[in-house]
Amino acid sequence: MDLQRFEDKLTVQRRSQLWESLVQGMPHLAWLADEQGEMFWWNQQWFEYTGKSEADMRDGGWRSVHHPDHVQRVLEGLNKAFHSGEEWEDTFPMSNGRGGWKWFLSRAVPVREIDGVIQGWIGTHTDITERRQAEEQIRRSRDAAQSAYHSKAELLLNLSREIRTPMNTILGFASLMKDSTLSEPERVQFLEKIISNGDQLLQLMDDILNLSKYEVGEKSIEKVRFNFSDMVFDVVQAMTPIADKKGVKLLVSFHTAIPGLIQSDPHRTRQILTTLVGNAIKYTEGGGRILISMEFQKNFKYGPSILVDVEDTGIGISEEQQRKIFQPFAQLDMAGERTVHGSRLGLALSERLAESLGGELSLKGSEMGQGSCFSLLLPTGEIHDVEFIKAKKAAPFAKKFLSGLRRTRRLENVRVLLAEDSEDNETLVRLYLEKEGAQITYAHNGLEVLDLVKGENFDIILMDIQMPLLDGLEATRQLRQRGFQKPIVALTAHALKDDIEKSLKAGCDTHLTKPIRGEALIEEIQKRVFH
Repeated sequence: MDLQRFEDKLTVQRRSQLWESLVQGMPHLAWLADEQGEMFWWNQQWFEYTGKSEADMRDGGWRSVHHPDHVQRVLEGLNKAFHSGEEWEDTFPMSNGRGGWKWFLSRAVPVREIDGVIQGWIGTHTDITERRQAEEQIRRSRDAAQSAYHSKAELLLNLSREIRTPMNTILGFASLMKDSTLSEPERVQFLEKIISNGDQLLQLMDDILNLSKYEVGEKSIEKVRFNFSDMVFDVVQAMTPIADKKGVKLLVSFHTAIPGLIQSDPHRTRQILTTLVGNAIKYTEGGGRILISMEFQKNFKYGPSILVDVEDTGIGISEEQQRKIFQPFAQLDMAGERTVHGSRLGLALSERLAESLGGELSLKGSEMGQGSCFSLLLPTGEIHDVEFIKAKKAAPFAKKFLSGLRRTRRLENVRVLLAEDSEDNETLVRLYLEKEGAQITYAHNGLEVLDLVKGENFDIILMDIQMPLLDGLEATRQLRQRGFQKPIVALTAHALKDDIEKSLKAGCDTHLTKPIRGEALIEEIQKRVFH
């Protein structure tokens, strides 16, 4: 062997050693194949990941580490590349030999001589599991964002429709009220329609607020003991005038004795029951009946519970409508037309409230033209020391008859400081309070409040929160710092829990949400001044 051939041989050996060191040192799984595509060598990373030996891999044994759902596609892709001489790339999962799988980006490229003839193939597998997971998370986030966007757009569209309908009625009849030729019965009729549609708008606002509180996780739930059967009869009593007006009969039935007291949230429970009974009345024609039945259950999932069924003989719910009955703004249609009015949020909200109380609300069954039955399953809480009660008679509905004038005005000589920057709201509150004998002084911003309190002795302050120059919260803080001890009632359109807490923290005694009901305002002033 001459010197040149010896040096060439050393060069080939060094190149081979350098090549193997490079492939062994790369952070990828790698393999080599001959010109026909028959694999004959795998790097150490391959064996460490797959848990296989070189003998396991030979004669096509490498296929065993591929996922059965992907191996056929991988084989077809590789064979096509080996025959065409084109580079190959694919992604698929591979087994780690211990029951786990990871995703890899795999590539195979031909090794050619100078003349272009393929001498072999080199393949690499790069772990892309974390990248795929990140991409999937991004995709889910993108889909969720798009869904939220479309849901928000749909919600705003529905809200616009829901608001415009009663608003059209209110503005229309308010305009008609200006007609001086109206008879007194017509005027009263128009006022009733304005008030009714105003109540509908207020209910819509309350439902939206309550639903939004739930969606953002602000579920203020209390657990106190109360008499559940009394609450059912209270709801029935309150709804009886509405049912009577439609000619619908309300019935209550005890299938079993039930606990006299349960531990839950009475306000939320009443809200659900009122929605269920109210909806049943809405969708039941005159001459129909609604049965509210109760029974005690030792439920496997929820523990001791009361099952309340509200069954009506109304119009029923189609199969298509049943699938979306608990979605916001779902409402029964008949011949494509809405058959009743309402915020269409009640069932969606009630389902979420039932869940927050630890129970569930479901549609038990419905048949078109025959009626529907909704079921509320409500956990009772601890009842080991509670007496069970059987059927009881409902107390007759007590009608309140008000004389034209009360003998004694309820706020006679009560000195009220009303802080309100809206002239219309100021007029409304003034009309409420002056009828009851209150003496009212007005302020239009927080600075005026501070000045007026220096010179006069007020019994109570009604404080609007959003006012110019100095808002109601800061005015309240400064009053308390100066030693003002009299009641301060916050009047605001903000009704979230955080808003209420801010009012109370600033020093307000209570928080009333606009629109303010005259009777509620009068009762609150009585409570704060005389008790």
